[in-house]
Amino acid sequence: FGLTFTTGIESLHNILEETGSDYVVGKTIQYRSAGTKIIGEHESCKERRAVSPFSIPHIFHHLGPRARMIRASVIKENQIQFPEMKFAEDKQFFIDVLTHCNTISTTKTPIYYLNRLDNQQTRLTNQTNIMQKTECNLKVINYIINKNLELEKEQMILNRLYEYDCIERFFATPHFQKTKLKRVYYYKLNKVLKTTKGLRYEFSDHFLQPINKVVYELFRQKNYKELEKLFEWNNKEKVKDVLIKDNLPYIISPLLEDEHKYIRIPLFAKFKEDYFTDDTYKLNFFVYGERRDKITEVIIKDGKNAFREYSLPVVIDESGYGRLEIDLNFLNKLPTSTYSIFLRYDEYMKINIRKLTKNQIEHQFQNRKFIFHNTVYSNVGLKIRRVV
Repeated sequence: FGLTFTTGIESLHNILEETGSDYVVGKTIQYRSAGTKIIGEHESCKERRAVSPFSIPHIFHHLGPRARMIRASVIKENQIQFPEMKFAEDKQFFIDVLTHCNTISTTKTPIYYLNRLDNQQTRLTNQTNIMQKTECNLKVINYIINKNLELEKEQMILNRLYEYDCIERFFATPHFQKTKLKRVYYYKLNKVLKTTKGLRYEFSDHFLQPINKVVYELFRQKNYKELEKLFEWNNKEKVKDVLIKDNLPYIISPLLEDEHKYIRIPLFAKFKEDYFTDDTYKLNFFVYGERRDKITEVIIKDGKNAFREYSLPVVIDESGYGRLEIDLNFLNKLPTSTYSIFLRYDEYMKINIRKLTKNQIEHQFQNRKFIFHNTVYSNVGLKIRRVV
């Protein structure tokens, strides 16, 4: 399942002792044949000390046993146990744990290697089909509703279960796209959504991804043809057309109805120009959307190596005009590789900078060549090559 860093347990224990927190979680790095990546980035994107679990965005996503430590007293005093289920038992367990924690801490320190190099068919989660998983998720949903939690807590937990587990994952399965028995999916989802009727709020108002709310509305209208078209398009079209209206970004969907044709997205960044001056690379761009004041930095990230992630300051004015300057002396210290460039907002969320023009600029500096180009997904990217 994984390999703990030699100092991982010690690091978690020390934070618990220093803070008095009930729970601490660190960084998990997943290994695949294609490279490494961070799992559950919201949990380890920053150092937090003794905060409320509910102050951390998306804390109920990626629940699992890796890279964390819990005070035994939390589990014993609240009689928390793993339920007898083939799937989602750890999900329910850690939801129970988090709802009983007064404070938790998080760390950017790498704690755990997750091995996904082996045959994936041997994993239990891959031996459990989507219908079985949904039945298990339904048990967790009913369990949470019956706990009568405070409204804010219930919303955060159920948002993950409804949107992420029962809509986004449900229809994104390859089987849904291929099967002629799609009505089985619709029957199962309808069974899940019946549990929302007694909620104290409109649950879809809290969806994180606007496209998922459109899926829910299409399902509620029994417009299955458009729902299927939307998912097929979403899986196939990696570079989606974007409309800017009143400084707000909308992706242009293939749907016919005007109300679903344009789907709002939180942020969109568009390339304007880039150039080299002396020993500096300069990039200018525009940012659209209501979350642009939440952008904190630029991330340069090696897509195949999770250990290679570098943060840089960025300036974005009130009109959304953004400017990035990178000292080539800084770039010269980075390993030769191919990097993605992101804007980070809301602590750990990221967006690329869209670049539709098929051109690149390059500059040789000492024994390195820096090539800024547009990626296969039409975003600004960086290649660093050694010059012999």
